[in-house]
Amino acid sequence: MIHLRKWSWILSGGICAMLLIAGCTSHTKHKWLTFFFDGVPGSDGASVPAQPGSPPAETTNLPPVQVPSAAEPLVVVHPPYADRKCIACHASNYSQRLKDEVSTICIGCHKAFLVKAKFSHAPMEDGQCTLCHAPHQAKEKFLLVKDSRELCFDCHEPEEVLKIKACGQAEARTCTVCHDPHQENRRFLLRARAEKPVPAPNKTPDK
Repeated sequence: MIHLRKWSWILSGGICAMLLIAGCTSHTKHKWLTFFFDGVPGSDGASVPAQPGSPPAETTNLPPVQVPSAAEPLVVVHPPYADRKCIACHASNYSQRLKDEVSTICIGCHKAFLVKAKFSHAPMEDGQCTLCHAPHQAKEKFLLVKDSRELCFDCHEPEEVLKIKACGQAEARTCTVCHDPHQENRRFLLRARAEKPVPAPNKTPDK
């Protein structure tokens, strides 16, 4: 107990000595006191509460974390993916490596494409099935990666397509109404129904 009092007096004396050496202005005293003690009143006399625990971390200007909204419902799911039959296409249930070429895997189930036609769509001819179709799930029919009309215009310039009379008249229709997206025995991949002339759209007479 005596030793504690002794050290307490020594510490207090040391602090007083430092204050005398540093100067006796109120700003200097407040600076030294807040260095050693919590809860020292401010220079204007207002009490400053002690801050428990460790000091808070520095704040940043980063935006708050955005909580993602619920995913929109999917329209189409590829059956092997829905049934978790990963090995139908992949080397194993735990590998992203395909067990064969994409076109070979697709034709393994979609055998109708084994029958060759006179004309084939270039992506199909090159075995690029996933250029148009999503292998797992999609929001469009037939697992298309986007709206069919937008998908066609990714490769075919809209201005050039609409110059064709039949296409211009069918501007509001999807391209696959007249064209087969895979293969056909007619030029331009035209379906049999496309041989009939497309009726011109009704025009409202000018007043």
